[in-house]
Amino acid sequence: MFQIQRHAAIFQEMCNIAAERKPVDYITLLQAMDAEISGGATFLANLTSFACSSKFDAYCEVLIISWREKKKNTILFQAQAENWSIEKVQQSLDSLQTHVYSTDTDITQDLLEMESRPFKAMPPQ
Repeated sequence: MFQIQRHAAIFQEMCNIAAERKPVDYITLLQAMDAEISGGATFLANLTSFACSSKFDAYCEVLIISWREKKKNTILFQAQAENWSIEKVQQSLDSLQTHVYSTDTDITQDLLEMESRPFKAMPPQ
């Protein structure tokens, strides 16, 4: 549900770095990613000014609303192009309202630890 593909690529690289048990920060992202894909040093540095872990749930809600709106437009376009029945259109639109997003785990503590990773010494591997 990323707004732009660049953000998805950055997040994927962050996951890759974390999977290697390395610190996920500005420097590791700069080294791991091609500047054309990441947007370069300035783009990555500016991203940190937009994040606030206390607003994480609100950010998720905003993204879900945006995703649902885009999905609605896609459904309506496809329904018109394929001449769907009214019932199929209603069912597809209803699924957007009833689809529930949840995570199996609470990631708050992990996010807080990641926020301070650049300032902690990493244990030897």
